Amino acid sequence: MRRHTRYPEMAVQLGLEGTVRVRVTVNPDGSLAGAPRVDESSGHDLLDEEALRIVARAAPFPAIAGRRSAVRIYVPVRFHLDD
Repeated sequence: MRRHTRYPEMAVQLGLEGTVRVRVTVNPDGSLAGAPRVDESSGHDLLDEEALRIVARAAPFPAIAGRRSAVRIYVPVRFHLDD
């Protein structure tokens, strides 16, 4: 995920930080079963929207061995200016 992370320039200028918990459903082959959703907001729309884009760009995920149905996972995306 880290290689897909981009800190929104406006968020940097405003000094926004936070962690977004993104809910995503992944098919057994690693593809997304639907669009990622914010499960827990950072409190900043700019960061929440970018977190959704990061998770979507990171797909497909590694295949899930032994599964026949989709799996819901929660991905924390952390935005911190010292990173």
